[in-house]
Order: sequence, then structure tokens, then C-alpha cells
Amino acid sequence: MIRIRDVAKLAQVSDAAVSRVLNGDTTFSVSEQTRKKIFAAAAELGYQPIRPKKAKEKASNKGQTFNVGLLLTTSQEDEVNDPYYLSIRLGIEKQCNTLGIALKTILRLNRALTPADLTGLDGLIVVGSVDPKSLRQVYFENNNIVFVNNLLKHDPDYDAVLSDLADATEACVEILYELGHRRIGYIGGNEVVQNIATHENVLCQDIRHLVYERKLKEYGIYDPNAIYIGNWTAADGQRMAKEALATGPLPTSFLIGSDPLSMGVVHAFREAGIRVPEDVSIISFDDIEAAAFMNPPLSSVRMFTEEIGRQSVRTLHDRLLGREIVINVVVPSKLAVRQSYGKPRKEG
Repeated sequence: MIRIRDVAKLAQVSDAAVSRVLNGDTTFSVSEQTRKKIFAAAAELGYQPIRPKKAKEKASNKGQTFNVGLLLTTSQEDEVNDPYYLSIRLGIEKQCNTLGIALKTILRLNRALTPADLTGLDGLIVVGSVDPKSLRQVYFENNNIVFVNNLLKHDPDYDAVLSDLADATEACVEILYELGHRRIGYIGGNEVVQNIATHENVLCQDIRHLVYERKLKEYGIYDPNAIYIGNWTAADGQRMAKEALATGPLPTSFLIGSDPLSMGVVHAFREAGIRVPEDVSIISFDDIEAAAFMNPPLSSVRMFTEEIGRQSVRTLHDRLLGREIVINVVVPSKLAVRQSYGKPRKEG
């Protein structure tokens, strides 16, 4: 068993310093460099604090339940602008209620976290992309962690629940290609991987972007000038569409990473006299409620986000009951076919 003295020895600090830092003692003055050394040593050794009872022991007692935490990388404003993550959260809350699980803590990553923020939890659901190593620097309670995100590669030590974005993206590109499109553009955003301990962010390519590039290279029609990357908002969708209009010949079709982006894109095209789908075809992602009421109705990949939330709770509950094997749960998606794409416009 790893103890505080082992962490202190590796970090070359006192036992008392380790104890107070790992327990989130805000009255203890310590340099940021020392704090990071302690967290890194604890993570490297796999330190876990001694608790009076394990999660399974507590749950077996009459009247007891599991206490879990929910860690969100999105703000409330993000949820208003893009219902994708809001729907996941609602699915989590509903399933916790169904299974009698107490959602004890809901945290948003608007600051660096400390062990005190996550203490006393039987398990944790993380929605959004975070660095697992940084999470282990502040969460030592147990290994009952489920990640819900869109990353192409997941940490083999932890459970993950995700939608089949890679397969869905590939299928959408194939649809456009088979219709005759050879100039297929992409409008999207980056994936933001957050460091929980330091509150630092690292940008990486979104899985839709990665699969789009790979597929177009396979077809021999990849054009880096047809790719526009910004924020995941309608306003940025409008901005990027205007940039595409100003760049040169417009692609005959666009794969767009989210419905809010598509709303901005369609608005910009309409202002410029560009018709959808007569002049440019669009396939989007999310299939939010408003997608069916756009003009034209938007063809969009439905990712069943509430079910993703429910599955994350079921996955965590299964681990809390004793499962030790790491699993990845993939929730299938489905393209809602409407009127926003068709055969490419005739040139000339």
C-alpha cells in the first residue's frame, strides 16, 4: 500500500506538506512548483487515501447509496449555445435518479481543481476531454471513473462512453462522394483537452476533422484550402462561411461539425444568394431539435446524446458493483436525412 511517506519521499518534501496539499488545505502556504511535485509523485505512485469504508461496503449497508460526482468541461453558456452537452448532462441526471445514485457533486472546469473538490466520492463521470493523468493528480479516491468525450484514442485504464463519430463521418463523406461531389469542404472546431490540475488547455484535431481528411485523401480529392476551423458557435459558422465565399470557388458540398455551426453557415450563404442544396450541399452533426425546422430542413447526424449520458451512469454503476475490466461503450448514431444535400450543381 502506498502511503503519504512514500509520496513525500519521491517528492522530496515533508509528510505534513503532502498531507495538507493532497487534502486541499487552503491555509497551507506552498509554492506552485512544490504543489505540482506532490501531485505528480502521488499520480506516479498511484496513491489513494485510506477511507473508512469502500464504496461497495457502503452500498451494501441498508439505506446507503453511491455518491458520485459529475465533472463538466463546458460552461452553462456553452450548454445554451449547443444543446449537445446539455442533453448528455440531463441523461446522466435522469439515470442517476432511476438507479438511486446520489449525484453529490457537479463541477465545471472554470478553474484548477484540488483533491478537496472531489473528496468522498464513490465514482466520477467526466464529460468532455480532459487529460487523465492530470485527473489522477487531484482524484485519489478510487479508479471508478468514466470518460464521456469524442477523442479518437482513449486511455486504456479507464472506462469510456462515446458516439460512433468516426464511422458516422466516414459514412457522410461517402454519401457526398457517391452523389458526385469532388470538392467537399469542412467547417468545424478543435477538440480542447483540459488539464484539471493546472487549468491549461491543449488543442487537437476533432475526430470529425481527422476522419474527413483521411477519407478525402483516400479518394484523392483532399484540399487543405477547403477546411475552416473556428469556435463551435453559430456566429463563427457565419464567419467561416463568409471566409469560404471570399476565398475562391466554393466547394459543392460541406461537412459541418455541429448544427449551431450549420445555422451560421446557412445564414451567411442565404445572405450571399447561395442556395442550399441547389448551389451547395450540407450535412451536419448533432440533429438538435431546431435542425428539422431550418430552411431547408438540415440533414444531420443524430448522436442520441441523452442515451450517451444514461450509458455513462450505467457503466459507472456496473464498475461500482465490482467490474474491474475496462470497457468502452459506443452509442450508435443515425443520419436524419432531410433536404440540405443532393447532387452537385452543374458547373458553367
